[in-house]
Amino acid sequence: MRSKSILVSILVVGLLLVGASAALARSMKTPADTFVWDVYGPPESIDPGMNDSSVGERVLRSVYGTLVMNGPQGDEKLYPGLAESWEVAEDGQTFVFHLRQGVKFHNGNPFTADDVVFSFERAIGIGRIPGQKLDEIANIETVEKVDKYTVKIVTADPSPSLLRHVAGTPASIIDKEWALEHGDEGLSGEPAPYISTHANGTGPYKLVEHKPREFFRFERYEDYWNGWDGEHVDEVRLRIVPEYSTRLMELLSGNADYIDVSKSNISDVQGIDGVKLDMSGLGNYILLVWLNTETEFLQNEKVRQALNYSFPYDRILNVAFRGTAVELDSVIGKTVYDYPKGVEWYDYDMDKAKQLLEEAGYGDGYSEPLTMYYDTGRSARKKLGLIWKQELAKLGITLNVRAQDWPVMAEKVSVGDFSIYASGIWSTYPAASGYTYQFKSSASGSGGNYAFLKNEELDELIDKAKTELEVENRVKTYRKVHDRVKELAPVIAVNQNSAFQVYGEWLKGVEYYPWGQLRFYDVYKEG
Repeated sequence: MRSKSILVSILVVGLLLVGASAALARSMKTPADTFVWDVYGPPESIDPGMNDSSVGERVLRSVYGTLVMNGPQGDEKLYPGLAESWEVAEDGQTFVFHLRQGVKFHNGNPFTADDVVFSFERAIGIGRIPGQKLDEIANIETVEKVDKYTVKIVTADPSPSLLRHVAGTPASIIDKEWALEHGDEGLSGEPAPYISTHANGTGPYKLVEHKPREFFRFERYEDYWNGWDGEHVDEVRLRIVPEYSTRLMELLSGNADYIDVSKSNISDVQGIDGVKLDMSGLGNYILLVWLNTETEFLQNEKVRQALNYSFPYDRILNVAFRGTAVELDSVIGKTVYDYPKGVEWYDYDMDKAKQLLEEAGYGDGYSEPLTMYYDTGRSARKKLGLIWKQELAKLGITLNVRAQDWPVMAEKVSVGDFSIYASGIWSTYPAASGYTYQFKSSASGSGGNYAFLKNEELDELIDKAKTELEVENRVKTYRKVHDRVKELAPVIAVNQNSAFQVYGEWLKGVEYYPWGQLRFYDVYKEG
C-alpha cells in the first residue's frame, strides 16, 4: 500500500508540473518594480569577512561596494568602483587608490579611507576564507591611509592578482563606525554576529528586512554613487525555497522571476514557453570531492589515489550532471588567464584502484563505512554519491551519502568532523591563485582546505606561483602545483560548471558574471 501511495504522489506532482508548463503565464505575476529570486538555501553569513557561498556572493555584490569592479562575462577589464583611479608601482608591490568623494553608506555615514583600512584589516583579521584571499594570495602586508580620500596597499611580495582581489567581495567596504557601534572587534578576529545578518554598504540596494531561513528583502538606495539612469527594479526579494519542485512551480506560475535550478534538472526547463535558459559558457565553480587526510583510512596517499581511480568521471558527468558541466583536467578552473594547459587528472580505472588498495594494505576493502556529505538541495551531488557508492562496493568499501545544511556543515569542516565532503572552489577573480590557495597547509579546515592536507613542498610551489609577475613563468609553476596535488590526491576533481541561469522571459538585463554572478542592479522587467 505504501509503494502504491508513493507512486500516486509522484504521478500527481508530474501532472501538476506538466499542467503548469502548459498554462504558463505569458507575463509575470510579481510586481513590475520587484525582482523575486528563489534560492535553494540561505547563505551562512552576509558578513564580507565570513561569507563563502554563491548566494551570499550575489547579495554582497549588490549591497556593498569595492574599490575596483569586474565586468560581465567576456570582459576582462577592471572598472572604477569606490576608487576613481589607481596606480601600481613597477615592482608590483605598491598600489595607491584615489577614492570617490561624497559617497555615503546606507545609514548616511560618509565613506572615507578609514573605512577602507578597517575593512581590509578586519577581513584579514577574521581569518576565514575571504580574508585569506587577501592575506595568503594577494600578499597584503599593510593598508595605509594616506589622507581622507587616498589609500596605499603594500604587499609582501609582487602581487599580480591584487587588483583582481580588490574587485572581489572579500574586499567589500564596511562602515567602520557602524561596525564598532554593533560590537565588532575589528582586528581581534572576533566579528560581531550582528554583521552576519545585517548590512550597511555603499551598494545600489540596502537590506531592509531579513527573516532567517525564510527571506531577505532589499530596497533601492536612492543615494547610490553610480546613480539610477536606465532601467532597474526598486525592490529585491530573495526567498529561501529548499524544494526544487516548489521553486519551479513558482517560476512557471509567474510568482518568481529567477530561480536556482540544479544541473540535474536542467532538462525540466528546456523548451518551455516563457522560460529563459541561459547557458552561455563556463562558470567559475569547480566541484571537488574532498578526502579528509587526517582520518585513519584516508591518510594513506595510495588509498586516496585508488579512490580517484575508482571514480566514474564520464558516467557521473552524463548522468548526475546531464551535460551541464565539463570534465576537469586539474584543480584549477579552466577560465583563468594563467591556466596550465596540457595537464591531466585521473581516469576511471578499477584495476589500478584495486592494485593501489592492495599496496596500501586494504586488498579486502575497509571495514568501517565512510560517509560522503553534500549540501542540502544539491541533487546532482547526491546522484554523484550514489553512483560512486556502487563502484566503491566493488572494492569492499561502504559509502553512505548524506545531505547536510551548510551552516551545520561549516562547523563540521572547521574541526574535521567528517571523512568525505562534496563541495567546490569558486574564485571571485580570474586567476589560478584563486583556486590553489585552498590547498595550503595554513588553509586547513575553515580556511577552505577541507582535506586538511599539510605539505611544505606544495605550500612553497603555491607561494612561488602567485608572486610570478610574468604570466609564462607563473603558468610553468602552476603545472608543478598541479603535478604535486595530483600525486597527493587530497581531492577528486569532478567537473567545472557550465554557466546557466533560469528566469522568466519578462526579466531583462540579465548578464552572467563568472566572477560574481548575477547583479541585482542590472535587471529590470517587461510585460
